[in-house]
Amino acid sequence: MANYSDEVRQSLGKPIANEWAFVTTYDGVEMIGEIDKIVEKDGHIHLYDFKTNNVRVRSSQEWLDYYKPQLYLYSYAYEKETKKAVASASLYLFNDREKPIHTLSFKKEEEEKVLSAIKRLIALRQKEAGRQEYIEAKTK
Repeated sequence: MANYSDEVRQSLGKPIANEWAFVTTYDGVEMIGEIDKIVEKDGHIHLYDFKTNNVRVRSSQEWLDYYKPQLYLYSYAYEKETKKAVASASLYLFNDREKPIHTLSFKKEEEEKVLSAIKRLIALRQKEAGRQEYIEAKTK
């Protein structure tokens, strides 16, 4: 956490919330989560998710790709619950000493893919699918 100094904290923007817990709905299903840090900078809202993942196991870009659905869901939840647009969502990798902040480039088609996957999970849950059906759905 040495790379998360007071100077870095201030550079992120004006704090709006830390550990912002939410319950929101999508397609009639509740989603629960907690956004680590929400700031306002230059009139825009920015979300940060803090991670202590080892950047030697996966590269920072691989970690960003891995957490991409979570960042899209955080943005969705914040916008839905506050009616305020999110300008960016980023991972802050404490163990990446050179470049700890990795920002998601919002792409409509990626967001739609995440929401589509949620719809598939909802359908599986509603029909009380077994483990194999979930595995098969993951590969689609």
